[in-house]
Parts: sequence; structure tokens; C-alpha cells
Amino acid sequence: MSLLRIEGLTAGYGHSQVLFDISLAVAEGEVITLLGRNGMGKSTTLKCLTGLHRASGGTIRFNGQDVTRWPAYRIGRAGMGLVPEGRHVFPNLTVRENLVATAADRGRAARPWTLERVYALFPRLQERASQMAGKLSGGEQQMLVVSRALMTNPKLLVLDEATEGLAPLIRAEIWNCLRTLKSEGLAMIVVDKNIKPLLALAERHYVVEKGKLPWQGTSADLEAAPEIIERYLGV
Repeated sequence: MSLLRIEGLTAGYGHSQVLFDISLAVAEGEVITLLGRNGMGKSTTLKCLTGLHRASGGTIRFNGQDVTRWPAYRIGRAGMGLVPEGRHVFPNLTVRENLVATAADRGRAARPWTLERVYALFPRLQERASQMAGKLSGGEQQMLVVSRALMTNPKLLVLDEATEGLAPLIRAEIWNCLRTLKSEGLAMIVVDKNIKPLLALAERHYVVEKGKLPWQGTSADLEAAPEIIERYLGV
């Protein structure tokens, strides 16, 4: 049974349709990606499934429930955690306050995410615990946003460009974090432009092109089809 299943999703802004019949699924503990150039509909897909944008058609089922028309806060409470593009921290709260502000364990996880676990994952956050989040570096803010999502103890973690604009060392730290989360069985949807680490991290990939899904397959399938990368992902 799928943890998340999207069928026939359509969406747009005003009179402009952006998504056309998007269908995909994520199993328990599975990692998938949405791949494609900028402006192809990846972020709109994520906004629809997290309740930040209303779909105009299709269905979104999460953890056995139809959440298509649910508001974002209710989808979050159901167990979907979002790491949005752009590092949206609460700048006037400390690092610790950012982490505990939305913390919850509604699903009664066997090993819930706590401050101690987050600090073990990103020791730098413990060093900055009393610092205002707005004063952190960009990389530290990204660590904080990932950790804040984990503190909600999600069943599915959705990451939109989590390594964009980061220094190589910080980017490597984020990828190490995602590999750790995968090894612990956390399901994830990842949008990112760095193909090589995605191939190692995810089981399956969906290519988004002009609001449609022209290709999907496993990491082995994508590695064996360099023409797909060139056609849909090349600059």
C-alpha cells in the first residue's frame, strides 16, 4: 500500500494551467525524486500535495486518507513535513525556539525526533542554540529548516531544493543527513538539481516537463539512459 498516491493531478494559476494529469506514488520508507528544469511544475506539485496550493483536479491520498482539499496545517498534522525552497526560518526566534515551535509526535513514533537527536545530526545547531535564526549562515539556516521539519516527526519528508546555493561542505552534510534518514526508513520526496547524489539516494525518479511526466524509472534506468538527462535536465 502506498503512503502517498497522486492520481490525475491538475493545477494552475489563474487562467494558466501548470500541471496536466500528474500521477505518482511513494511507498513506506521509499525515496523518490522529481527532476526537471526550472519552471516545469515541480514546486507546484509539491505545493499541491502539502496543501499550499489548491489542485483543480485529481486526487491526493496520504496515509490512507483523501487530503486533496485539506489545508496545509491539517496535512502537516497528518504527518507530512516540508522543507521549502528558500530557507524560511523564524528569524526573530532562537535556533532552539525554531525547533520546538512546531515540534510534535502525533503518530507516537517508536524513536521520535527530539532536540537531542537533531543536535546529534547537526552538532552546529547545538552550538548556535541560543542564537537568533536570522543571524545564521545560509547553510546553518538550511540545517535548521530540515531539523524543524524532522521535529514534527513526519511520515513523509518533502524537500524542495534543499542543497541549492550551499557551499560544497554544507551540501555534503545535507546529503549525509538524507542518507541517514533513508537508512532509518523515512519516506522522502526530493527535488534537487544534483543528479549524482540523487541517483545514489532515491529508488525511483519522475521527470517533470511542462507540467507532465514524460519519463519515470529507477536509478539504474536513469543511469542507463543519458539521453534522458540531456533532453530533460541539461542546460
